[in-house]
Amino acid sequence: MNAEAAPLNAARKKRGRWAIVASIVVLALVVGVVAATLFGHSSASTVSNLSTATASKRTITVTVSGTGSTVAANAVTVNPQIDGTVKKLDVSLGETVTAGDVLYVISSDSVQTSLLQARAALLQAKQGVTQATSSLEQAESSLYDAKTKRIQAEQAVDRLESEPATATEHAFNLKIAKRQLKSACESVDTAEIALDSADLGLQAAKASLTTSKASYSTAVKNTRETVVAAPSDGIITALPISVGSAVSAGTSSGSASAGGTTSSGSSTSGSSSSSSSSSSSGSSITITDMNSMQVELTVSEVDIPDVAISQTASITFDAIPGKTFTGSVKSILPNATTSSGVVNYTVYVKLDSLDSRIRTGMTATVDIKTRTADDVVAVPSAAVKTNNGAKYVLVVGPNNQTTQKTVTVGLSDDTYTQIVSGISAGTVVSTGSTAAATSTSSSTGSSRGGLLGGGAPGGGGPPSGGGPGGN
Repeated sequence: MNAEAAPLNAARKKRGRWAIVASIVVLALVVGVVAATLFGHSSASTVSNLSTATASKRTITVTVSGTGSTVAANAVTVNPQIDGTVKKLDVSLGETVTAGDVLYVISSDSVQTSLLQARAALLQAKQGVTQATSSLEQAESSLYDAKTKRIQAEQAVDRLESEPATATEHAFNLKIAKRQLKSACESVDTAEIALDSADLGLQAAKASLTTSKASYSTAVKNTRETVVAAPSDGIITALPISVGSAVSAGTSSGSASAGGTTSSGSSTSGSSSSSSSSSSSGSSITITDMNSMQVELTVSEVDIPDVAISQTASITFDAIPGKTFTGSVKSILPNATTSSGVVNYTVYVKLDSLDSRIRTGMTATVDIKTRTADDVVAVPSAAVKTNNGAKYVLVVGPNNQTTQKTVTVGLSDDTYTQIVSGISAGTVVSTGSTAAATSTSSSTGSSRGGLLGGGAPGGGGPPSGGGPGGN
């Protein structure tokens, strides 16, 4: 290296060292800015384009929702109580009937024959009782005569025995009198046996009369059963018979959910569960009580613990848009149903008022009110954030400055959340923001609890904290 080049190389080395130092300084400044951004904690910040809401008093209602369909609580199937052929049909499908209205009339030769035979047997039984009564009266009269003769024979013997036996004729008369007394006693015994027999005969005749009366009553009842009447009010929703149809006796039944009505022929009795027993002839007429309309819906096992009898509900129907009906929980079936691994329970909701447009099988959406908090402080649910399990809101001050405030929450519906403590009515809170401005004050620390407004996971984000947080 010559003498002229040495100063030039030294200058170059000096400039290189300054460049390295400058790079290090710039890198340090960048790291500092990034660290401040990542780890700085804002106690108050200013946010532009801030969405706010004011905490106010309102009613918070928690509901359990479900879909189902309308069913009739009371529906009866009516079958005839005798075999026969439909002679006359007095109703049509969809017709409204009241209890006692004639549905149809049955023609049955066997019923008429049975009635004639029962009537004849009843007359014979009555004659039998008359004859048995007469025989008993005769036996009573014969016994009276026999006892009278016995008394007379006893008196004759007593008289002869009291007289002095001074002649042979006296002894002979006494012997004859004793023979007559013996015969009179035997006659009394015979008459008593005859009386007992006549009494048994009368009892048998009376028993036969009782049986004949029952048979006649059954025959008459069967005659009445040729006329089948409606056991209750309702609409004919099933009519599988016509004039000339052969029908056979069967057991009528209630088709009810959670408390229905069971009928037998033309009489009814209460039933708390559905029963199904009808004749094989397919002659069951169904009468549905449209005034007992209710909604049958399924509720998941997660929500069913909150549902209870008498809770109020709102009901809407797809077929009746624009109208909301009210009702209440009538019953909850204890047994679960499982479908595709999902466990549900059946709930019945009774309508408070009916509408002529409502029909069985209509799709319904039901909202059951399970819990209500009246006149409580509430904010939009979007304003409530969560940090490490704790709830907080961002209170908005002057110049859109936000301050984190821990709160205790209560009930929450789809829109609002109850604030039990932390802020009062009238407090303005942030429900979200779209852009952050410069922080007015910040401090560096390891805790980032107030920065759940968006940004980095774990609560990081812009110091404003104004973005939407998790609930």
